[in-house]
Amino acid sequence: MSDELSPPPDARPTATAVPTDTLLEAAAPAASSALWPGPLRYGVGIVLVAIVVASLLLILPLIQIILLSFLIAFIMFLPSRALAHRTRLPLAAAASKKPRPDDYLDHMQSR
Repeated sequence: MSDELSPPPDARPTATAVPTDTLLEAAAPAASSALWPGPLRYGVGIVLVAIVVASLLLILPLIQIILLSFLIAFIMFLPSRALAHRTRLPLAAAASKKPRPDDYLDHMQSR
């Protein structure tokens, strides 16, 4: 053991120049200003729900057509891909009702 006295704990330099209390007080107003008041949040929520309902009512007549077209595309994808693979036709020609003869020739020339 040495006879020299160590300095008191409060004599050592701190890691930060600003006290932690000041840092916490400075962060508190920024966090509270980011929050919206309760009535404003409810009002914005009601407006968003009204926009969703209005957009659904506008799209409602088209939903049956859109769903039917997705169903047809889903059902026709596998047979079209198999036909394109077996006949070496482009997928667009295999998926169409009546492929044109020059589709196959154009596809073969591009290889």
